[in-house]
Amino acid sequence: MTYSDPFTVSIGLKHSLSLFNFVGTAFGGEVFSANPIVGVVDKGGNVIKSINTGTVTATLTTTPTGLEKMHPKNSITVPIIDGMANFTGLYINEAGYPYQMTFSTTVVSNIFIHGFPCKFCFVVGSFCNCITVL
Repeated sequence: MTYSDPFTVSIGLKHSLSLFNFVGTAFGGEVFSANPIVGVVDKGGNVIKSINTGTVTATLTTTPTGLEKMHPKNSITVPIIDGMANFTGLYINEAGYPYQMTFSTTVVSNIFIHGFPCKFCFVVGSFCNCITVL
């Protein structure tokens, strides 16, 4: 066994957004059963809870025909509170395939896109959490 002197692990500088809650079951025109929760994290993936300014916006960047929209309009941009942006009441007006969603923020320049290859898929690294928009 190897021992070392004690050291302190601390939160680093803000680096990027990270998805903490995936969209749950989705039906066209109905609110997602679980809405996305996005956090501002450091390079180690730690939420920076001291951030209480700025917003995160969810945008559909790919839709089946280009006419589908995310609703309600007043819920696609939410404030960051304690490092987290909690979306509520989101839904897409039409069922279909494929959808791709982008989250962007005023706080960090690193954004991420979730999408393909599933009918509605949020991808973080190699993990794909798929739901079908029926």
